[in-house]
Amino acid sequence: MPFLVRRGTDSQRLTITPAQGEIIYTTDTKNVFVGDGTTLGGNQITGTFAGGTLSSNLNTSTFSITNGSSLSINGATGAVLTTNLSLSNNTISITDGHSSLNVQSPGLTISTFTGITSGSPSGVPYITVAASRGTISAPTTTNQGDIISGIAFRGYTGSQYTNVASIVGGWSDTSTLTNSAPGSQLRVFTGNNAGGYNTFIFNYNGVFSAPVMQTGSYAGSAGYPASPSAGMIIFDSSNTHFYGYNGSAWKQLDN
Repeated sequence: MPFLVRRGTDSQRLTITPAQGEIIYTTDTKNVFVGDGTTLGGNQITGTFAGGTLSSNLNTSTFSITNGSSLSINGATGAVLTTNLSLSNNTISITDGHSSLNVQSPGLTISTFTGITSGSPSGVPYITVAASRGTISAPTTTNQGDIISGIAFRGYTGSQYTNVASIVGGWSDTSTLTNSAPGSQLRVFTGNNAGGYNTFIFNYNGVFSAPVMQTGSYAGSAGYPASPSAGMIIFDSSNTHFYGYNGSAWKQLDN
């Protein structure tokens, strides 16, 4: 004797709130939903995920997001995809204020990004981090001197992951944010082996500053760069002098 569950079209499903544990089968989309007593239409348990928010673990052999949809992760418990996630011209959105996207792999290559370039700065596949003040739904302007975003590198030291180095970008203290290209700066931090950090800054004036600058060292003119450019500075360790290239010849810079 066959066992039949409640069934109907997907549009009909969306007009009811199934009771807790009640199962619904949609005859047109061929999907199964289970009710919790509060969710309109129930919660999908088979087929292609049609919408909603993922707030716990998703265990699946292959999970595909197609037809202009997106995967939204919003919850304190996070969400785990145990195998493949396929996106077709769509977006993964993490909207919880304290959430993160954590990619773990035992292999050497964690992630590879492949794209198409036109060969110009306006037509290359960028990795973009956009930041604002305020909230995600109601962003407000960033301010002069704000650090906008960065990349941190960490290494395991036996009990925790410790900062190795970081790269951050932000506005300068005098940036005019209404300009099409406001003044900005790039900072790189490295540990100094004494509890602090060394910092070099490349600012909006094109000025590069660092705690210590060291030129390339060469032992004798025979080893100088084969194709120098005007403005190069080197140190010759054979005679302990600095030399600069003026476009046609190396000139000694010190006495």
